Amino acid sequence: MEETIDLREYFAIIKKRFWIIALITVIAAVVSGAISFFVLKPVYEAKTTLIVNTEKNEDTQMITGDQFNVTQKLAITYGEIIKSRAVLDDVIKNLKLDDKYEDLVNNVTVS
Repeated sequence: MEETIDLREYFAIIKKRFWIIALITVIAAVVSGAISFFVLKPVYEAKTTLIVNTEKNEDTQMITGDQFNVTQKLAITYGEIIKSRAVLDDVIKNLKLDDKYEDLVNNVTVS
């Protein structure tokens, strides 16, 4: 006695029970999202600052307004890098300071 099942029967079963499949999928997504946001602690986190420079043109000595704006923004970015945790933590470690990052960042000014 051999039984054969047609693919149409499988699709009919899936179509009939689609709401259960969708409900289980939504519940699993909500539960896993809640666990990952509220229960699990992050294992790894990274932050970076990307600096893009333009190529210098040695032929002309003129500074355009665009170059001036880029230079100003680059100076602000360098100031943020100087006050970043990565730089100041190395300063504290290399100079063997007793200060914490929060104390040192309040005492550093960049102008």
